[in-house]
Amino acid sequence: MGELMGNLNSSENKEVKEVVFNSEFNFDDFDFKPLNEGLGFHHEERKNGILPQSNKRNQHISVSRDTSSASRTTNLGVSNEGITRNGLESMNSLSAFYSESQVVEEAPKLKASDFATKKKKVKSAAPILQFSAWLIDVVIVAAISAGLMSLFVLVSGLSFSKFYEIIGANDLAIFGSVSFSIFYLSYFSILDLQATPGKALLKLKLAREDGKSTLLKDSFLRAFITILSFVTLGLPCLIDFQGKLTDTKIIENV
Repeated sequence: MGELMGNLNSSENKEVKEVVFNSEFNFDDFDFKPLNEGLGFHHEERKNGILPQSNKRNQHISVSRDTSSASRTTNLGVSNEGITRNGLESMNSLSAFYSESQVVEEAPKLKASDFATKKKKVKSAAPILQFSAWLIDVVIVAAISAGLMSLFVLVSGLSFSKFYEIIGANDLAIFGSVSFSIFYLSYFSILDLQATPGKALLKLKLAREDGKSTLLKDSFLRAFITILSFVTLGLPCLIDFQGKLTDTKIIENV
């Protein structure tokens, strides 16, 4: 026990050797701070909201752009001049696309009026030509109705006077009106999609004002309104009500 205590005392009496650093070790390269600085302990040192400057050295990095071919050759690490020249030419050709001063052309702004389709004006044929064509078609429809009536008389085997006495005036008028109306609507509704015989004879046709093809509903509605004109003394036809309602007109087929 005594010997152990003696060894401890002798070790304490030994001189503490200092650590020797060579010349390559520089203390200035290290920025040591005590534990009471940083981690929130520096708030009291704020002045006007600005933290105290650190002891780190300000490293100013300056970058210079050398546009000479020699420096580009060195930076590229290519010793062959031919390869370098081709590479520089390709870089110069691409610089026009990646240059900051490149002018970007803006696409022209389109207005709403550019998309609007101009409506072609459809000029109506002369009223006298329209009336003449319609009159020809009405005569054809009346002839078809009269032919149907004659067919009934022929099938019955009676004379017309005897047939008239049996049927009566009122029933004959109703039958003639109904048959004429049916033939009239069918005639104009179907044939006006191209041209009725009266319109084809005078070189006229039915057309829409928007330039589209004529539909069956348009021709049927026109025929229905014109047949009502017989009862209304032709007033709808005078104001062209059938044309305004269906957006159609009778034009010259040129």
